Amino acid sequence: EVRVHIVSLTHIQEELAKHCNEDYFTLLLRRYMMTIAERVAKYKGCTALVTGESLGQVASQTMQALGVTDSCVKDMPVFRPCIGMDKEEIVTISRKMGAFETSIQPYEDCCTVFTPKHPKTKPELDKVIAEENKLDFAALADETARLRQELRMELNHARCVEEFIGHIPNKMHRNLLLRQYVNCQTVPSIVNSLRKAGIDRSQRQVERMLNA
Repeated sequence: EVRVHIVSLTHIQEELAKHCNEDYFTLLLRRYMMTIAERVAKYKGCTALVTGESLGQVASQTMQALGVTDSCVKDMPVFRPCIGMDKEEIVTISRKMGAFETSIQPYEDCCTVFTPKHPKTKPELDKVIAEENKLDFAALADETARLRQELRMELNHARCVEEFIGHIPNKMHRNLLLRQYVNCQTVPSIVNSLRKAGIDRSQRQVERMLNA
């Protein structure tokens, strides 16, 4: 079972538009996203966040911008399995997973509607926080997280994980992601979950994958 948490950012965007410098909109919104995600993760007993940024692909994914984004996450690591991939690698994986067609559906999301004309690509944290302090950051984040919706979907988890990991071309990235997936599981439990999903892997094969 997969639980999807849907969060409306409309009120936060309205407040940003009223009170903050437009050049910082994307950075501030991403800091809200990360803060809300951390709140939900703690509530659900999760111990890390996983995001899909690729370094330098857009203005908000420069090294400096990611540093500003991460600085608001206080109590857990942020994993980025796609960080070193280029766009074509990510699109190839997306096609093989069957997610690409959904990802290119034509609609305006919160990023396109509120994209500043001159986004900050080399932001300074103190200036970002100065803009952030124009709003009651904690109260807005708490309110938005509290009003989230939760959907539950059945998903063959082990097969999806193996399919996804198997399509990652870089061996180092593939093994790192696998370790992140299994870091709280024993080898026998991994073997059992894979077998339930119709994937026959011996304990030795799983150990070899983990130690590769």
